[in-house]
Amino acid sequence: MPERSGGTWAVTNDILDGGRGGDYIQGDGGAFLEGSVGGKDRILGQSGNDWLVGDAQFVGDPTTQQTGPIEGGDDWIEGGTGNDQIWGDFVEIRPGFVTAGGNDTFVFTKHSGVDTIFDFEDGKDRVDVRSYSFDTIDDLIITNNGTSAVTVAFDANDRVFVQALDGNPITLTVTDFFFA
Repeated sequence: MPERSGGTWAVTNDILDGGRGGDYIQGDGGAFLEGSVGGKDRILGQSGNDWLVGDAQFVGDPTTQQTGPIEGGDDWIEGGTGNDQIWGDFVEIRPGFVTAGGNDTFVFTKHSGVDTIFDFEDGKDRVDVRSYSFDTIDDLIITNNGTSAVTVAFDANDRVFVQALDGNPITLTVTDFFFA
């Protein structure tokens, strides 16, 4: 539940578990207004085709001007099995609103399926592949690196498409991953 502290809305640090089936999980709320700061949430989609959002669906109220910062939390998100759609921070940022995304960790385990990260922030967010026992970036099959749609294959069946929310190119390097 959001808590007001001065002029800032702060959300608590949640643990959210989707269980079986396709889930829609938002870590902190439907919309962030000016002054909102996301929590450090742990989101686990488990089985099914999930829609997982670390912080909020929307940023901004279209009827007002932004005067305070809007910040995403440092979230940990694991989709589990299934073909998941994942955002570490926000799905949509309305025009005229400025945000700062959190340092998010996207966790992939064996049999994770074909997933998509829609708001990867190069140099801030990380992809955790420790469950695959990979030691280096050379153990991964990365295609289209340096474009707006990078693919990271973990094996013949599991992969993740990595995109930036703003559509800019992403170049994944060793510092963007957690290895075994």
